[in-house]
Amino acid sequence: MPSRTLCAALAVLAALTLATSVAAPVEARDPVRKAEPRRVTPYRPGRAMTPDTDILSRSGYAAWMIDEYLAANTPLPRLGHAFLEAERRYGLNARYFVAHAMLESGFGGSDIARFKRNLFGYGAADRDPYGMAVAYRSHAAGVLAVAARVRARYLSPSGRWWRGFTTLRAVNRYYASDPHWADKIASIANSMDGWIVTLRERRLRFGTPRVAAAIRAGGGARVVVPWSARRGARLPTVVRFAVRWTPLAVVEATADDPAVSAGTGWTLVARSISGRTVRLSVRAPGQPGLWRLEVEARDSDGRLLPAADRPPVRSVAVRVAAPSEAAVRVEVGDGGFLEATVVAAGGGTLPATGPTGRATVIEAWALPLDASKPARRLLLTPLGRGLASGKARTVRFKAPGTPAVVVVRVAGEPGALDRSVPAVALVGRGRGNRPVLTPLSVTSPRDDALLGREAAEPDPLAPRPADSSGAVAVMVAVDATRPADDEVGADAIGAVAGEPEDRPAGPVRVLVRTLGVLPAADASPTGHLLPVPDLRPADGSTSLLADGIPEGVRLVVAALVPAGAADAKPDSVRAAWIVVGRAAAAPGTPAE
Repeated sequence: MPSRTLCAALAVLAALTLATSVAAPVEARDPVRKAEPRRVTPYRPGRAMTPDTDILSRSGYAAWMIDEYLAANTPLPRLGHAFLEAERRYGLNARYFVAHAMLESGFGGSDIARFKRNLFGYGAADRDPYGMAVAYRSHAAGVLAVAARVRARYLSPSGRWWRGFTTLRAVNRYYASDPHWADKIASIANSMDGWIVTLRERRLRFGTPRVAAAIRAGGGARVVVPWSARRGARLPTVVRFAVRWTPLAVVEATADDPAVSAGTGWTLVARSISGRTVRLSVRAPGQPGLWRLEVEARDSDGRLLPAADRPPVRSVAVRVAAPSEAAVRVEVGDGGFLEATVVAAGGGTLPATGPTGRATVIEAWALPLDASKPARRLLLTPLGRGLASGKARTVRFKAPGTPAVVVVRVAGEPGALDRSVPAVALVGRGRGNRPVLTPLSVTSPRDDALLGREAAEPDPLAPRPADSSGAVAVMVAVDATRPADDEVGADAIGAVAGEPEDRPAGPVRVLVRTLGVLPAADASPTGHLLPVPDLRPADGSTSLLADGIPEGVRLVVAALVPAGAADAKPDSVRAAWIVVGRAAAAPGTPAE
């Protein structure tokens, strides 16, 4: 059985043979001996095309497919974008129109195609085909010009040569003197469709993009996108890529309102393909914060790929660092210790001391879930020598013995550190009393307002900015529509919503702890244990106020302490960046 490539080659050869026997296309006046068009059959991508197929249809082709086909079978340049533009602008099915061009131009080899850049022999007459053929400034210009004429004259009810049907057979009546013209174009269109292998047929898949843990604001970065395909298939080299940045959190650990932080639009980026990876060169947003990076495969002309042939790429959250920002992470080390690693992530040097001699230090704090225990500092050590861009320092410290929220931050002098977002994790104990870390997602209620987003769905427990100075609010919600074991921390919330006689002795309480997170600020930990009033499902929620909190950007941790219990439930812990002591806009309202 011949291979697919051999079959395609034979089909091309047959089509070339047909093309050499066809007179140059003319506006024929004699429809004698030509079949009269009588029907229109719908076009379906991937299915056979016939002389009765509707050619005012979407081909389902991408420009890269046409480019690859032309490169392998003709001397023509890349024209996929021109044929797809003809489809978008005039409605001509690109698969049909490429086949039309191949027939009339001898697959791009005729003198009219080569020297007059006219792939359709348009204007040629039998008495002097070359002399009367129209010349175009480029092949692409010729494609669009002929598309406009074919649509207006042959495929529109107002056209001079309209025969009542949008098919090749109808066009054949007056376009060409050859009665088999429509059959030959359909044959070429079908052989071309057999030659092209779509991304879906290649089983092309993209993996999750990889990017450095933190990249510098406004700087360049390399994004690596892995890909896979069926055995022997490859990613077309002409496929392009576009990226888009969307802000997720822009007020992390900064007291200043950010500038306008609208996300970027889609931007085409430079790419290279090496083995099974695509390397993209991107430019980071100019403002520090947490951003979502989206990547999309695009057609060779930069436009969207056909919906049915567009492999998705997962988005990733990327930390965009200020020029002298420190990136911080905390991990479990050997011997039951925790390890804090500080990286100079912003592209500049992280100094050991500031302009006035204040040392840059690494701090670790424990905020216990036991309300009777105060916050305590686990680590305080100078950074030592300054860190050059990308360099790191790791220090070890003892893990707390009871469940706690651990916060690792870099503190120093204003002007020496732009900002430093702490690492925040819940620390418990696992097998063999080994510490177990669960990173916490820290939100910023002000981001919804500053970024013009709708506020997120209310959480059963949610720290929020308070209207009064020196205070934070915690919303406690009751949702009786879910079973108690479906909700995070729901047995505590269920106790709030239950009847008084069903509850354990004592009130349900909310543990609220805060910690300063600005590099130049003192940590000044605070703690509150707030009783929750009796609630019924109809009450919906209540707001609790914790006051006496120092001003500035602070990490606020809230957790539910069930009735009759001494410790807060680890699975009820919620954390947020809150600006205390300032008139913060309510989530969902525009910032001034």
